[in-house]
Amino acid sequence: MLLYNLPVVELPGPKKRSPQACEKGCGDVGLHEEHCPACGSFHGFPNVKMAVSELASLEAARDRAMSDRPEVAVELAELRRVASSSQVAINVSYSFAHQLVKQPKLLFTSYESLVAADARRPADLDHDRQRVATDALLYGSNFQSIVFGALTPDGHGLSSYGPVSLVLREDAISDRASVLDENSFTFVQRHKVGPDRPPPPGHRSTWAMRGDLAITKLATKIEVGMTADQLKDLVITRGASRFDDDFFEVHLFRGFSHKTVERILFSTPPDDEVDRVIRDYLQGVGATEAVQQ
Repeated sequence: MLLYNLPVVELPGPKKRSPQACEKGCGDVGLHEEHCPACGSFHGFPNVKMAVSELASLEAARDRAMSDRPEVAVELAELRRVASSSQVAINVSYSFAHQLVKQPKLLFTSYESLVAADARRPADLDHDRQRVATDALLYGSNFQSIVFGALTPDGHGLSSYGPVSLVLREDAISDRASVLDENSFTFVQRHKVGPDRPPPPGHRSTWAMRGDLAITKLATKIEVGMTADQLKDLVITRGASRFDDDFFEVHLFRGFSHKTVERILFSTPPDDEVDRVIRDYLQGVGATEAVQQ
């Protein structure tokens, strides 16, 4: 074996470490990599790292939105407060909520993970292709690790996805959550994201910056004198179907257990006896009775 002692050339000036560099000096770690491939040290959740890489674009878009609407500066500040205090809700069926509470080892995980594990059948072919392709375009090989929810100011999620809202503890998700300014499928279509066309920056944020993302999306819809309740209705608009919903989509890296759930809200009343029995049971273990009007 030949060993070469190559000279190390030192460039003048202070060294600037890449934001993607491993702290142990192993080299750069990709945005899509959770751990350093050399030493295995944790380097951050990929969805959050991607959002962080776009913060400059988000801040620029926020500043433009605010400078364009000086007459609603007070309302924009209130919008930021409303969005920044919002939580994430994931809507499920009565039966799944019952299982999650009754079976402590049960985990909520992504659609793709369940299909890959033969734990559920895939959706119909067209829907399955759309779902998998959309998630892969946004997250590459991490697409199986992303769980989706909705940003909610009042605890209620989107009843078009299920009648029961699981409201998650902020301290259990804040480090691994990012936020997109709309439904991911609509986003990919609107911006024509493809294998050779990456998502445009400025449309997603870290959990801490979700209030700024709300300003960039909603500034043009704000009117002088809008109340907090009116602003809440802009943060999440519940339509007659999934196609009519308008919301901020929360992306969690990996799933969660029943201990991640802070409270359970009934967004729509049960429509059969089985669901009524489940509702009564959930109320008995502390679920909140609240029907979204």
